[in-house]
Amino acid sequence: MPEAISNITLVTDGNGKLDPVQVYDALMAQIDPELVTSEIPTLQEKYKGESSEQRKERGERYKKAYGQYESMLAQLTEGISDHTRTQRRGALASAEADSRKEEAAELEKMETLFIQ
Repeated sequence: MPEAISNITLVTDGNGKLDPVQVYDALMAQIDPELVTSEIPTLQEKYKGESSEQRKERGERYKKAYGQYESMLAQLTEGISDHTRTQRRGALASAEADSRKEEAAELEKMETLFIQ
């Protein structure tokens, strides 16, 4: 996972859900801070005097930024999925090892009973 994505800190709400606005802003702030949620309402005023050529250039910049955003979001999603799979495998392997230990201890008790 790219460093820019691995350095993102996301906080969940009281129900354990991620805020999609927070995810969007965390990624977009690294691409084009002008496109974070709090800035978008200011753009019309900020660029009210721009020429049609400048508007076109800005539109192309935004298009490129959203392409980068989609790519970063896909990488983030893939990273979360990979991490989840790794954690699941580790947890299941741990539970299986514990179960084997318990079974071995029970078998040992049974063997001891039969030998006596």
